[in-house]
Amino acid sequence: MTNISIPYAGFFDKFLINYPLVSYSIVILYVLFVKWIGPAIMRKRKPYSLQKVLIAYNFIQALANLSIFSSMLLNPGYNLYILKFVDLLDTVFFVLRKKQNQVSFLHVFHHAGMCLLFTWGFQKLHLIVSIYSLV
Repeated sequence: MTNISIPYAGFFDKFLINYPLVSYSIVILYVLFVKWIGPAIMRKRKPYSLQKVLIAYNFIQALANLSIFSSMLLNPGYNLYILKFVDLLDTVFFVLRKKQNQVSFLHVFHHAGMCLLFTWGFQKLHLIVSIYSLV
């Protein structure tokens, strides 16, 4: 077998892309936590006050999105992919604050779906780049 040089090979040398089962596991655990495990744990507890955590989280999210926007022409793909998994924390914070009314089907479907769509897309992109490098 010949050694094929794939453009942006370092791009695909990433943990979540090389092991998509990890991505799928994260999404499954996310759905289980926000729909069943988290509410069951929080049933007899007071809501957590996460004001400082949320301020820090939102600040980091803003910086991360600004960074991705500013490097849009270089290589935003993997950073945006990782950010989709970080976005799952939004819903976890809802559960910990006992705001279960904000954990709608659409919200969970959107966040889980984006992670799965990005995982699927990167797997297919890897094949497309491999095929085009042969031409």
